[in-house]
Amino acid sequence: PADPRLARPAAPPPAKAQPLEPIEPLEPPAFGELVAAGLLALLSPAETYGGLARRPEPAPADVALALLAWGGSAAALFLAFAVTRLNADSWGVLPLAGGALAALILAAPAGLAAGAVLHSLAMLSGGQNGYWRSAQAAAGLGAVPSLVVGALWAAPDPAWMAAPLLLGTWLAVSAVEKLHDAPGGQAWMVVGFFGALLAGSTVVAHDKVSLALVRLENAATV
Repeated sequence: PADPRLARPAAPPPAKAQPLEPIEPLEPPAFGELVAAGLLALLSPAETYGGLARRPEPAPADVALALLAWGGSAAALFLAFAVTRLNADSWGVLPLAGGALAALILAAPAGLAAGAVLHSLAMLSGGQNGYWRSAQAAAGLGAVPSLVVGALWAAPDPAWMAAPLLLGTWLAVSAVEKLHDAPGGQAWMVVGFFGALLAGSTVVAHDKVSLALVRLENAATV
C-alpha cells in the first residue's frame, strides 16, 4: 500500500468569484462644467478636452448657454474698452445699452456659427463625431475672444491680437484631436494652418485696425 505521507495534498476549493461592481455611466457635462472647461483648457488643454471626450455629448441647450456666457463676457469687456479707450460714454446711454444688448443677442448664434466652422475643419482633419462635439469645442475656446479684446485694450499695437489667436489655434487643434478623435498631425495641418492664417491677418492689417480705432475715438469726441 502507498505511504499516505507521500500522497499529494488535496487542491483547495476554488475561490468564489467576487461580483463586479456596476460601472456607473458618466453624465454629460452641464452648463457650469462647459464654462469652467473654457478656463481649464488655457492651462491643460489635452487633459481638459480628453476628459470631456470620455463623457457623452452635452445637451445642445447647455452648449448654447455656455457660448452665450462666453460671448457675453467678451461683449462686456469690449464695451468697457469702448468706454475707457474710445470715449464712447459721450455717445449716450441708449446707444451703449443697445450695442450691449445686440452683442448679447448675437453671442450664442455667433458661437454656434464658430462651431460650424470648427466642425468643417474637424471633418477635413479626419474627425469622427457630430456637430455638437464641435460646438462643445467652440465653448471650450470661449476665453479666446475675451483675450483678444484684452490684447486690443492693453497692448499698444493691435498686432498683439495675434498672440491670443495663436493660443486659440493651439487649443483648437487639441480640441479637434481629443473631441473628434482626429489624427494630431492632420489636425495641425488643417486647423493649425487656418489659425495661423487668421493670426497673421491681424499682423498684416494692424495699421487698418489702428486707423479704425482712431476714427471711432474721433467720432466719439465730436
